[in-house]
Amino acid sequence: MTVSLSPRRSAPVPSGLRRRNRSRLFVSVLAGWLTFFVTPGTPSLGAQAPEHTPGAWQKLEVGNFLFLYPRELETWTRSVAEQMLAVETAVSGLVGHRPTERIQILVDDPLRISNGMAAPGPVIYLWPTPPGPRSMIGESRGWAELLAVHEYAHVAHLARPSRHPVRQWFLSRAPLPLGPLWMGTPRWVSEGYATWIEGSVTGHGRPAGVWRPALFRTWALEGRLPPYRDLNGSDAFLAGAHAYLVGSAFIDWLIAREGRGPKAFQDVWARMSARESRGFDAAFEGVFGAPAEELYGRFVVDVMAQALEARSRIEAAGGLEEGILFQRSTHPMGNPAVSPDGAHLAYTRRGANARSEVVVVASTPDTLSIKTRERQAQIQERDPEDVPAVSRIPRTQEAVATLAPRLGESFRNPRWMANGESILVIRDVPAPNRQVRPELFLWHWEEGTVRQVTSGGEIQEADPAPDGTWAAGIHCHAGRCDVVHVDLASGMVHLLAEGTLDAPFSSPRVSPDGTFVLAAQPMEGRWRLMRIPADGGTPHPVGPSDEAHRFDATFLGQGTSDAIVVSTRGGLLNLERISLDQPDEPPVLLTRTLGSVVAPAPAPDGSIYFLSYHSRGIDLRKLETPALEVGIEVPEIPVTLFPVASSGVTAMPALSRNPIPDPHPYGLGTVNLSYLPLVSWGAEGWSAGGLLQQMDPIGRMTLQLRGVRGAEGLWQGGVLAGRLRLGETSLQMEAFRAEPQGWAGWHGGAPMPEMLEGPPMEEISLNGRQTRTTGILLAGAWDQLRDAESRRLGAGASLQDQAAGSGGRLQGWVDGSIARAIPLATDRPTFLVPSVSGKLQVGSTGGDGWSRQQIETALALHGAGRQITLRSAFGSVSGAGASAESFILGGSPSLLLDEKILSRTLPLPYLNPGTFFGPRYRMLDAAVGSVAGEFFLTRYRMSGMEGTIRAVGLRTSERVPPLPMLRIPEVALEGGSAYLLENRATGEGGYFRSWISLRFRP
Repeated sequence: MTVSLSPRRSAPVPSGLRRRNRSRLFVSVLAGWLTFFVTPGTPSLGAQAPEHTPGAWQKLEVGNFLFLYPRELETWTRSVAEQMLAVETAVSGLVGHRPTERIQILVDDPLRISNGMAAPGPVIYLWPTPPGPRSMIGESRGWAELLAVHEYAHVAHLARPSRHPVRQWFLSRAPLPLGPLWMGTPRWVSEGYATWIEGSVTGHGRPAGVWRPALFRTWALEGRLPPYRDLNGSDAFLAGAHAYLVGSAFIDWLIAREGRGPKAFQDVWARMSARESRGFDAAFEGVFGAPAEELYGRFVVDVMAQALEARSRIEAAGGLEEGILFQRSTHPMGNPAVSPDGAHLAYTRRGANARSEVVVVASTPDTLSIKTRERQAQIQERDPEDVPAVSRIPRTQEAVATLAPRLGESFRNPRWMANGESILVIRDVPAPNRQVRPELFLWHWEEGTVRQVTSGGEIQEADPAPDGTWAAGIHCHAGRCDVVHVDLASGMVHLLAEGTLDAPFSSPRVSPDGTFVLAAQPMEGRWRLMRIPADGGTPHPVGPSDEAHRFDATFLGQGTSDAIVVSTRGGLLNLERISLDQPDEPPVLLTRTLGSVVAPAPAPDGSIYFLSYHSRGIDLRKLETPALEVGIEVPEIPVTLFPVASSGVTAMPALSRNPIPDPHPYGLGTVNLSYLPLVSWGAEGWSAGGLLQQMDPIGRMTLQLRGVRGAEGLWQGGVLAGRLRLGETSLQMEAFRAEPQGWAGWHGGAPMPEMLEGPPMEEISLNGRQTRTTGILLAGAWDQLRDAESRRLGAGASLQDQAAGSGGRLQGWVDGSIARAIPLATDRPTFLVPSVSGKLQVGSTGGDGWSRQQIETALALHGAGRQITLRSAFGSVSGAGASAESFILGGSPSLLLDEKILSRTLPLPYLNPGTFFGPRYRMLDAAVGSVAGEFFLTRYRMSGMEGTIRAVGLRTSERVPPLPMLRIPEVALEGGSAYLLENRATGEGGYFRSWISLRFRP
C-alpha cells in the first residue's frame, strides 16, 4: 500500500555492506527519464532492488489489465483479478478518468513485507504479504482489495493525459508515457488522494481506522501537527506517513468544506491537464478559491479545536490513565519483553549508525549517574543560589547486553525463553535471487552468541513454549500467514492453523501451560483472538464479541483464563483485561488514553510494560496498577470531531467478482520498448549515443541496440546485445561492428616510446583502437548472494574479424570472484570484507596464440557509514601473440563494447588511451570513502616502460542492477576528479583530470 519499496540487497558485497538508498535513487534519477515522473510509485532504491521469484511465471489478461505473476502466487493473483473490473469501475467513477492503455500488474513477494507501487507505463506492483493489526494499513476486509484500490487509484488519477496536443505528443513519447499529473502532483496530494479513495471505495483502510485519529490527537495536543511544507516528507518521526494520513484527512476536509463531493478534485485534475499550462498550486486555487497552504492552516486550527474537545470528554470520564514513563525514545522502538524473573527487559531500539539493535536492560530505572551527581554538587558548591535542573524524563537505560545488526540486517521481536538465558529473535536473511526471507534465531545474551534456528522457515514472529523445545510462529507465504509449530532443536516447521488470503494470523502467544496458542485473526472486518490447540486442533474465537478490534494479546501471570489485549473499544486504543473462558464477562479497562497504546508485556509482579506513541517517537511506559474500576467505559469520540475521530466512512458493499479466463505461460513476457542516453567524458574527450531496448517486466529477456559516436580514440559503431536471466544464472550474447574515431595518441602528443618488439602502434589490433572489427560474444554467469558471502563464476568466448590485415581474434575465458563479510567485535556494526577475483583467458590473434592471467585481491573495512579499502591487482600475458595482446592502460570505459571484448584494456579515465602499454602490470589502490564517494591513491606500474603512474583524487562509482518494471537496465555511473602526481610515460605530472560516464548494459 505504501509506495516506497525497500529493497535491501546488492552484489557482490554481502548484504550488510550495501550503500544506502539515497545514492541508488540518485543513480536511477540520473539514468534519464526517471528524473520527473516518480511521484506515487517511485521505489526507494535500496542497495539493490530484489530480483523476481524464479521458476514458472504466468500471465493473465482481464479487461484492460495484464497480470504477471509466479505460479506460487496464482491463488492470490486470481483473487485480485476477479475484483479488478469492479475496482476499475468504482475508482474511475470517483477520479473521473478511466485509463485506456493496457495496465501491467506485476505480482511478486521478494521481501515478505506489505507493500505496493504504481509507476508510469502504466505499471502496478503488488506484494501479497498481508499487514498485521499494528500496521496502519491492517484494518481492512482484505489486503488484496485494499492494495488494488490504492494502487489503481494512482494510475486512474495520474495517467490522465494533457489536452494540449503538442505537449501530449512529446510526453507520450518519453521512454515511459507521461502526463502532467505524473510530473506535477505533490506527494501529499497523490498519496493522500489514493488513501482517501481506499476509504471511500472499501469503507475500511486508514480513513476508517483508529490509527489516523489517534495520531492526529497526539500531534495536535502536543502542538506538533506537521507544517504544510513537511506534508511531502521530512526527517521527523513518522514523517513518511504524513502524505497518507494528513493528506487524506485534509482532502476529506476540503471535500466536505466545498460541498460538491468528488467533483471538486476532479475539477483540479481537469485544470492541471488543460491546454492552458497550470501546475498544482494554480489548479487548486482556481477550484477552492485560496492557496492550499492557506486552507491547510485553517484545517490545522479545526484539528486543534477538535482535539481539545476530545480531551475534555476523556477528562469528564475520569481523566487519563497512561501509566508512568519508563523510557523515552525519539525514534521507533520495538515490542518489549520481560524476562521470566522480571529483572530485565528486552526490546529493539535505534542504535549506532541509525540501525536498530536488540538490547537487554535492567527493569529498575536508572537514576542520575555518579558523574552527573558530582557535577551538580560542584555547581551548587560554587553557586549556592543556583537551582538544579528538574529531570522528568528517565535517563536512557544502559544496555546490559546488545545484539547489533549482523551483516547489515537488524534483529527484532525478542521473546524470552523460560530459562531466561536466551532470547528468540527474528532477522531477515538473503534468499536466492537477492530476495529476503525472515528467519528465527536464538540469542544467548550473556554469552553473546547467536544460532540460526530455521532455514527457509519464513518466520515473521515467534513465541517460545514453556518447556523450551518449540515455539509458535507466524509463517507468511503466497499471501497467507499461518500459525506454525517450530522445533527449536531441528528448525523443522509444521502447520498448526492455516490462515486465508483475507484472514491472516498475527502475534502468537503460547499459553503458560503450553496447551494452546493465542493469535489474532480478522473476522468480518475486525481483528479477534483465536484459541489454537497446540496439537493442531480447530481454532475458535475467544473473548468479547463486540465490534472492537482486539490484538497483541498476552497472558496475565501463570494463568490461562485471562489475557491483556489492545482494544479499539470506543474508537480509542487502550489496554484491557479480558476473560478467555467467559466471553460474556465485560472487559476490564486498564488504560484511558487519547493516543496509541500497543504491545503489552506483563511482569511477574503484576505490572505491565507497553509502548505509547508520541509526536517525536515511541515511549516505553509502565502500568503499576494494572486495573481501573470495573465497568468504566471509554467515551466514544463522535464523528463530528473528525479527523481526531473516525471520518465516518460507512461500510461499503463488497466489490463484485467477475469470471476470469485461464492464465497462459509467461514465456518471454511482453514487449516494453524504451530508449536511454549514453554519455562519457574523460581524458580523451566526449563520447555519446543512445540505446533502444526491449525489456520484459520481470527482466527475463532484455534486448538492446546501442549506437555510439565518440571523440578521437573512442569506439563508435553499433551493438546488438541480449541477456537471458534464469534465476541466479544469466546468458549474454552480443553482436557488434565498431571502429575507432582516429587515434588520440599519447598524452600531450608525445611520440610512442620504443618499449616492445612487435607491430607499430598504428597496426595494433582491436584493443589498440585502430582497427575496424566485427564479431560476436557469448557468455554465461552464475551469481549467488548469501548472508555473509557472495560468489560469482563466469565463462565465455568471443570471435572478431578485424580489418587492416591484422587477422581474426578468438578468445575464451573463465572468471570468478568470492567475497565474505567477517563481523568484528566492536561497539558499532563493523565488518572486515576480504575478496578475491580472477580471470584466465586463452586466445589467438592473427594466428598467434596467447594466454592472459589477471587476479585482484581486496580488503575492506566497513563501519559507521565509512569504509577503508585496499586493493591490489596483477596481470600478465604470454605467448607468441603477447605483443598484439599486451595490456593498454588509459581511457574511459567504452559506452559501446563490453569489457570482455576489450579484454586487454585497463580503463583509467583520467589518462589518455594507451598511456601505458606492456605485457605485465601491477596496481595498488587505497581508498577511504562513504556513500558520497571515496578519496583514493592509485599506483600503476607496467613492464616495458620506465616509471609509474601515481594519482590521488575523489571518485564515485554506482552500479544498479536492472529494474525491469521501470524499464531500466543495469546502470553504471562513474565519475570523479584526479590529480596526477607522476606520469613517467610523458615525464609530466601535476595536473587535474575529471571524468564522468553513464552506461547501460542488458
